[in-house]
Amino acid sequence: MMKKTIFGLSLAVLGLGAALAQQPAIKRTMLQKTDFPDGYAIVQAVAEVAAGGSAGRHTHPGVETSYILEGEAELVVEGQPDRHLKAGDSFQIPAGVVHDDKVHGDKSLKVLGSTWSTGPSRSPRPRHRGGLSLERPRVLTAAAAGPGPSKTDGSAGFRMRGTTRTISLPRRLIIDLMRASCDIPFVSLARTLNVRPLLEARHLAARPPGFAAIFVKAFALVAQEEPTLRTIYAKWPRPCFYELPRSVAMVAIARVENGEPCVLPQRVGDPDRLALAEIDAIIRTAKEEPISEVPMFRKIMLTTRLPWPLRRIAWLVGLNFGRQRANWFGNFAVTGVSAYGGGELHALSPGPFILSFDMAKPDGTIAAVIRWDHRVTDAALIARTFARLEQVLNGEIAAELRATRAAEPKTVRAIGV
Repeated sequence: MMKKTIFGLSLAVLGLGAALAQQPAIKRTMLQKTDFPDGYAIVQAVAEVAAGGSAGRHTHPGVETSYILEGEAELVVEGQPDRHLKAGDSFQIPAGVVHDDKVHGDKSLKVLGSTWSTGPSRSPRPRHRGGLSLERPRVLTAAAAGPGPSKTDGSAGFRMRGTTRTISLPRRLIIDLMRASCDIPFVSLARTLNVRPLLEARHLAARPPGFAAIFVKAFALVAQEEPTLRTIYAKWPRPCFYELPRSVAMVAIARVENGEPCVLPQRVGDPDRLALAEIDAIIRTAKEEPISEVPMFRKIMLTTRLPWPLRRIAWLVGLNFGRQRANWFGNFAVTGVSAYGGGELHALSPGPFILSFDMAKPDGTIAAVIRWDHRVTDAALIARTFARLEQVLNGEIAAELRATRAAEPKTVRAIGV
């Protein structure tokens, strides 16, 4: 089978191969060739065109990326405005697109470039010189090139240009969080919880709290009985386990900032000691108030504005010392997409335990997933945690909801005489 070779004559732009007999002033120097499976390769080279010379109209079977080392030239790419390039500029030519460049001034042009392809080459068998696989770019005459796409490749005339967008602060935070979470050996366990008593008690409440508040307090009550659920793994000053005396929860808050959906973490300290109404109020404030009015968000944005070298230092301290990690990320996080149609969510977070929940089903069940740092504990404890969590939801949490309803003042209707 004919070997598919991807030719790097970054000379691409120079169309070196544009018939050397007609362009004796073009000099090309091969630097390296890298072979890949299935016969693909990348070739890198330096091309030089004498002052006043031209590469001629040509195409390449692969994408060309080049960098101007010396000199100036006018880059002519079919379907695009001409570009004036000088030393220090770089450019890219899509596969199969007709292009040319004409040297300006009295100084020769020197270009470093590479040509490669993401699929099988449609070009003929390449010529071999000195053990290196080289293919001359396909030179087009004015008549053969034509204004439209190449007839040999239906995709040759297709060019797409995207739009570069600045990364917002909330999105930069998520990027940092994912970087901090990628090395944690997470394991997941899913379970369907039968919570009909909880749902009935919540249905009767005049102001039912959100399920995020309910799961935050329920997990904190379970963690208060089980110290492992309040334990994190810390690396500095030496690898160890750090046990928190009380739980600190992080709740994922979905918001829209400047037209962009984002997620920000809201901390809830000592949730097992707070009333459901208080936890729900903290979460609702984080959802509805401006970022500048939420203290947790102000601190997060202040850190996220720092340049990466300073942010890296902050993250290293926050992730590797037990006390700082506990205060910054807590011992567990709660999240879910029940407000957006539900689903089984396997989230990431620097915290050692992540509880995500689905929508309540008509049969009185809620599906939940716990992801945990396998360095801290094993699946047996998480299975027991699910069993105890179900008991707490139907017991303590349901009882608090019923007690809240019983404590509400009854409406007195005035009767005229």
